[in-house]
Amino acid sequence: MRRFIKNILLFAFLVFIGLSLKKAALPYYLGNNQFNQKRSHFQANQADFNTIFFGSSRIYRHINPILFDSLLVEEKIHSYNFGCRGAANPEAYFLYENFVNELPKNQIKYAILEIQRVKLFHPNETTTRGSYWNTWANFQYGMTHIWHSNRQILDKITGLYTFGKSFIYSFYDLEIFKKRSYKLPSKKENATNGFYAIDQFMQETNPKGLIRQEEKLLADTSKLIQQRLAGEKPYDFYWKNNSINPIHYEKLLELIEISKKKGIHLFIFLPPKFGAKFYAKFIPIINQLPQKNVINMFGYQKYADLFLSKHAYDYAHLKGSSAVLHTRYLAELMREKVSEIKQLNKQN
Repeated sequence: MRRFIKNILLFAFLVFIGLSLKKAALPYYLGNNQFNQKRSHFQANQADFNTIFFGSSRIYRHINPILFDSLLVEEKIHSYNFGCRGAANPEAYFLYENFVNELPKNQIKYAILEIQRVKLFHPNETTTRGSYWNTWANFQYGMTHIWHSNRQILDKITGLYTFGKSFIYSFYDLEIFKKRSYKLPSKKENATNGFYAIDQFMQETNPKGLIRQEEKLLADTSKLIQQRLAGEKPYDFYWKNNSINPIHYEKLLELIEISKKKGIHLFIFLPPKFGAKFYAKFIPIINQLPQKNVINMFGYQKYADLFLSKHAYDYAHLKGSSAVLHTRYLAELMREKVSEIKQLNKQN
């Protein structure tokens, strides 16, 4: 009996070692097909770019690099959009960090990374996409981030449990080896340096779904109104009345430093049109970061047209025509930041 138990334990140990080696040996990007395709296109044309965007669909759907570059000719910006659908924190941070680490020094000059909450919804924790990024380092980061957040205790426990399941699943996930085709029209993304407007995509792939979404938005604009009300509050209201998540703050400082070592000036980007609870999480952090590393689009007064229902696809996404407005606003802020950096460099 003892021998049997010993053999079982030995077998379990060998399986664990094998799965650990599998997890460690896989390319970091293997679990995200959209990013994998974008990375391949970028590498084939990397000499053309000196600026990169990373984040979720708020980046992917809202920033048109070709328009952005055309507005920043004097600054010699040539950008590529690595935004991916559903890429939240820590996935987007994980992709950015690993991508930067594989770059030669001084190849990229500027990077813009969307600030995001830790987000992992059930049952995504037991899928390839919801677990491939969950390394030991990210497991520690995610668990401590959740514990130090301002969530209610039951929400924290649920988050910790979900995050733990994702970490365990990442070891025995064999679905990651399946060859998957990228379903979105990559040729269109490549032609616009990684950008693809959501209403254009829906019109070309699911026109009936586009009509249904427009009808749904018109029937209920309550979330858009909540976003406007959140944006109308004074900026100071959010950073003076909410505590900072030290784990998230330290992670962003770490990414800024990693970028600096590669000759990249990283901007942490706060997009417009968040709800009050997100501003309460993000603004205290944004306010503490070095402001030369922040691009801030908070505020209804400055960006009122982006809050209009006619510009919205849904409460989280803008239509393609509105993405033009968003890109123009961002280009203006980028011009100011580049000028500021040049002045600082002259002083040093």
